[in-house]
Amino acid sequence: MALLLAVIFTVTGVAMVRNNADERLALVEQRGRLLVSMQADSLIAPVWNVYGPQIDAVLAACQRDPAVEQLRNEQVADVQLATRQAMAAIEDIGRTIADISTVNTTIASAVEEQQAATREIARNVDEAAGTVLDDARQLSATAPELNREVQGFLARVDVT
Repeated sequence: MALLLAVIFTVTGVAMVRNNADERLALVEQRGRLLVSMQADSLIAPVWNVYGPQIDAVLAACQRDPAVEQLRNEQVADVQLATRQAMAAIEDIGRTIADISTVNTTIASAVEEQQAATREIARNVDEAAGTVLDDARQLSATAPELNREVQGFLARVDVT
């Protein structure tokens, strides 16, 4: 979301800079035409016929226009603001990525612990199955002898 806002502000700032650049270009062209006109007039008239207002106009055309300076300062401020917002959005994205990485590490650790527990359970089940199997073999081996003894006991007890 922050990245989207930063992109929107950046695009808006670029559009404003472009519009302001067009305005500045128009001002520069206007001054250029004024200077060319004054230069042409001064070439036609001898230097001693140049009037004070013409000199003032030339000097004014050569000075910086406060409106242009203000536009430039506003443009610089807009670009700086858009840059700060984009940097903040990038920092937010970096923090989100770090958080996701931490969660992934935690999940991987939990999965590893679960796998270890599953291996331990499987080993215990295998060991128990082996013990039961050994007991069953021993019982199976002693079953015929136990059967003979029970038959012998029953034969002694059944004296009818």
